[in-house]
Amino acid sequence: MILTHKQIREGDLIPRFYGVAYQDFIHSTIVCYPYPFNIVVQYWRKRWMALRYYHKENPLETQALATLNKQTNELKEQAHLKGFDEGKRKYGYDIHDLRKAKKEGYGQGWIDYETKLMEEVDKGKNKQ
Repeated sequence: MILTHKQIREGDLIPRFYGVAYQDFIHSTIVCYPYPFNIVVQYWRKRWMALRYYHKENPLETQALATLNKQTNELKEQAHLKGFDEGKRKYGYDIHDLRKAKKEGYGQGWIDYETKLMEEVDKGKNKQ
């Protein structure tokens, strides 16, 4: 008995009594074998691909990625704090002021609280 495989292009029909063994990505085809043998070929092909492209984890690579992630997180934290400080300088208040406003009972949030802050600033200017 001769085992013949057939390469089926996209859109073509699979021949009768043939089954798909694997997909050939290089030629963009599907490779088919007669029915019971396609399962055997599929199994051996998967085993061969697993052995060929087996990737063992490199401890140096893992350590380098951990260091890179740590540095990235530190930079993100610095950028967050820098933005927070910039917003505080630009607008004159921070998140603690908002919490303070909620405790004092300013239900409408920033509108009432900003009005109060402006009144305090005006009183301070009048005293000087």
